[in-house]
Amino acid sequence: MRLFLSISLALLFLTQVNAQDIRAVLIGGINMAQVDGDNIAGFNKFGLNVGGGAHWFFNDKFSLNFEILFAQKGSSSVPVAGVVITPTKFKLNYAEVPILFNYHDKGKVSFGAGLGIGTLVKEEISINGSPLQSSLARQDITILLDGTVKLTEKLSFNLRYGYSIFSIGEYQRRNLFNNLFSVRLAYMLTSIKN
Repeated sequence: MRLFLSISLALLFLTQVNAQDIRAVLIGGINMAQVDGDNIAGFNKFGLNVGGGAHWFFNDKFSLNFEILFAQKGSSSVPVAGVVITPTKFKLNYAEVPILFNYHDKGKVSFGAGLGIGTLVKEEISINGSPLQSSLARQDITILLDGTVKLTEKLSFNLRYGYSIFSIGEYQRRNLFNNLFSVRLAYMLTSIKN
């Protein structure tokens, strides 16, 4: 948690001191998630991906964005006709700080890559409706790939992929990794120019 706060404060300070153009943004969308290694296939766990952030534009082509998000991840088994499946659910809530470096193409489309540092704030794991005691890692570092299309001057559509770099724990002697797609809308609030 200290690392999370230290990085957040350092980035906010740096963007205030050195930025050419800073834009505050509100973010809202959904995660479609799965946990690799849990014996459940498919992006069947839907959850929120909401928060805010700041985009620091170096010039027309490159920017750095920093966000503070509430992200629901996990997995959920889905019944399949003729197949016996043990009802299993992983509900994982994270406070997350993604930091991405972006390339902007002609002001309409941007592509980004970076890391997300997440802290697990709540977990619920159940098999056949019975809670399961777990010892999942409190921190999750995720590699992120990002694509954004500008819909209007202030509104953008965003698609993001994330995958855990390190195992978040074990289940039945298998390493677990968060794996998710996020579909989001971003609304630019302000622009502060030096």
